[in-house]
Amino acid sequence: MRKAIIERMVYDAMHEDLSLPRTDVVHDPTIKYLPKGEKPLSKKEDEYFLHRLMEENDKLTEWPYVYGP
Repeated sequence: MRKAIIERMVYDAMHEDLSLPRTDVVHDPTIKYLPKGEKPLSKKEDEYFLHRLMEENDKLTEWPYVYGP
């Protein structure tokens, strides 16, 4: 598994520079992280990426705790 590439993808996804203009993405954004000629992420690597992204998202999101019924 290419964890270093996936960790870089997670970091970049969670640290987007909001001062830059946003453009519509019409291509696979993972292509820019893979060296030329490298195979795309496998299903297992894609699941790991999603898992790591959700972990980082949970660290930033505070969910209110509702007391009582």
